[in-house]
Amino acid sequence: MRKFLATKSNSANLAQTFQQAVQSYQRGEPARAELLCKDVVAKEPTHFHALHLLGVLCLQQARNAEALQYLGKALELQPFDIAILTNVGNAHAALRQYREAVSSYDGALALNLDHPEVLHRRGNALMALGRPQEAFSSYDKALANKPDFVDVLNNRGNALMTLDRPAEALASYDKALALKPDLSSALYNRGTVLIALNRAREALASYDKALAVNPNNAQALLNRSNALLLLNLPAEALVSFDRALALKPDYPEALNGRANALRNLQRYDEALAHYDKALLANPDYAEAAYNRGDALMDQRLPAEALLSYDKALALRPEYLEALNNRGNALMELKHCELALESYDKALTLNARYPEALNNRCNALLELKRPMEALASVNAALAVRPDYPEALNNCGNALRSLKRPIEALACYDQAISIKSNYLEALINRGNALRDLKRPAEALVSFDKALGVKPDYPEALSNRGNALRDLRRFDEALASIERALALKPDYPEALNNRGNLLGDLDRPDEALTSYDAALTLKPDFAEAQARLGAVCLLEGKNADAREHLERALALNPHLAEARHNLAILERRHD
Repeated sequence: MRKFLATKSNSANLAQTFQQAVQSYQRGEPARAELLCKDVVAKEPTHFHALHLLGVLCLQQARNAEALQYLGKALELQPFDIAILTNVGNAHAALRQYREAVSSYDGALALNLDHPEVLHRRGNALMALGRPQEAFSSYDKALANKPDFVDVLNNRGNALMTLDRPAEALASYDKALALKPDLSSALYNRGTVLIALNRAREALASYDKALAVNPNNAQALLNRSNALLLLNLPAEALVSFDRALALKPDYPEALNGRANALRNLQRYDEALAHYDKALLANPDYAEAAYNRGDALMDQRLPAEALLSYDKALALRPEYLEALNNRGNALMELKHCELALESYDKALTLNARYPEALNNRCNALLELKRPMEALASVNAALAVRPDYPEALNNCGNALRSLKRPIEALACYDQAISIKSNYLEALINRGNALRDLKRPAEALVSFDKALGVKPDYPEALSNRGNALRDLRRFDEALASIERALALKPDYPEALNNRGNLLGDLDRPDEALTSYDAALTLKPDFAEAQARLGAVCLLEGKNADAREHLERALALNPHLAEARHNLAILERRHD
């Protein structure tokens, strides 16, 4: 009887100690609650409630592995307890053991299919596992039982964003914010989806609201800054990036973004320094290396840009944009075959990448392969029919194939989409010249000059149209103005030579052709024209040399072939 009474007394004492632990927990005294629970467990290792509370206390202090030990022991004692199964799932999730977390949540849901909190946490674990469709279903089940569950509405929006359903995601965030207008995570997420929907100004307002709730959210400041860049407000973006960096000085994304703002402000040296800082903070940051390449391309430094693109690709071999822009750098360096290889690599990753298809057309045109160029640019237009740059290149390919009427239609379509498109206006003028319509060509060149009065290409081609109209003095003035703006412009020097030949000033024409060929030795048309002038001057040996060079560069030059035939007859 005495032994029974002692056991009963110990049990009462443990119950009292545990009750004190619960009270301490409720008063916000976790350390005391933990000590009391440990005292209970030391005396009764199978005390379910003490083990459970210890697990919860450890979870709340991010002592997740320790929490899992206590909760696992409690689960062995009561394997069908919903709260224990849920907290075991929470501990696994905190340890990033998401499959185990889902399994625990599924166990809890087997006991209560409609438990909204468990469904919510299960959805979160599924999102972490990269299974957004299942997560979305879990969130929807939670909302069916608790429609005003704000966190579920917010996370449901995240699942929809991952599923590329931005409009539905926005609606989900808006429902969450209707219930809790100051939910900073939903305001932030709303900004992100608005960016995806090309609504940068609304996104900016959403980020500002998120920052009003939490001014120290560096991620929100970063995205706010990027929204300002999208709105073409680089100076304001720069201030915003600085706020993010004040909170987090080694923030690679903010350093990269700040560099982008400086680049937009044409402060290239500072931009490059910040790309380098971003790469120092994160040496694996492929996007910073890529953007650094773009900044170097802006400065017409393709060889240095190529090194940056190669670094980006070493970090991320399937970086489409880097492969494409690497091709552009190689084109600037006149390595057309290598550029074509770079575009082709991009297209093996995404055969419907319109930028690479369009740029591939440029490379093929430079390589004198116009039929393939036309096929490539048509593939770009099949993906994006309203792509003005591709329409312009389609016109270029058609001109190379001696199809000027179709080329003109392409240029007109490009200009209808992008009215101030200088290159298309100039190419349109050249197509009209091909069609022997110089007066209309002149109008097209003048429109280009209305957009940019000091555009050398427009001035040089305008001179050609005036020459066609036999307005030689005006033509020469236009070409001379082009050369004053751009002295190292071989095409203008060639056009000047043509005009001087018409004006019976052969010595000056020869000088002009020689200058063009000094700048561009493989300029077939200039070689042909120089040969023609030499032929007229009776300089047969020089004429033969230049005409043969011209035909070696471009076997389809009819004028060079004709003049070489004259030379052969003269020799006979």
